[in-house]
Amino acid sequence: MQPRVTRRDTASSAVSTFLQSEAAIGQMKSSLVLFAAIGIGLGIVGSTLSGSVGTLGQDIAMATIIPIALATPIVGIIPGRQIGNHQTDAQPLAVYALVAITTGVGAIVQFMIASVLTAVEASGTSVPDLFVFSFVVALGTIIAGLGSAFAVRN
Repeated sequence: MQPRVTRRDTASSAVSTFLQSEAAIGQMKSSLVLFAAIGIGLGIVGSTLSGSVGTLGQDIAMATIIPIALATPIVGIIPGRQIGNHQTDAQPLAVYALVAITTGVGAIVQFMIASVLTAVEASGTSVPDLFVFSFVVALGTIIAGLGSAFAVRN
């Protein structure tokens, strides 16, 4: 008896194949570089601000984490639009999967780089606490990225 192939298996296979394609990997890499570069930039500015004010530096370091968290989903719109515009031949589910993975991982990368450069030295905030918070930031970024990809494709 042969195994029955369902529509779900076919869709899952198509998404998996697409995510392993050179085009998808290339867009993922360029998006992650974008997130990392912005994270470094935000971290340098935050570190400079928090280190230049003496004892107020701790309060400023903690206050800069909120804008970093708020900026990250906005950055997620860029790869969402870019991937949505470039992957016109791919199935929508595959494109949305690529956007979700890219923006989610990118958000964690950007937030962790910026927060570590800004807050850990100045405020004594623990990296594990920031890592847990980065998942909340990633969720917002995924939603922003998916929204922009959906808007471009429809």
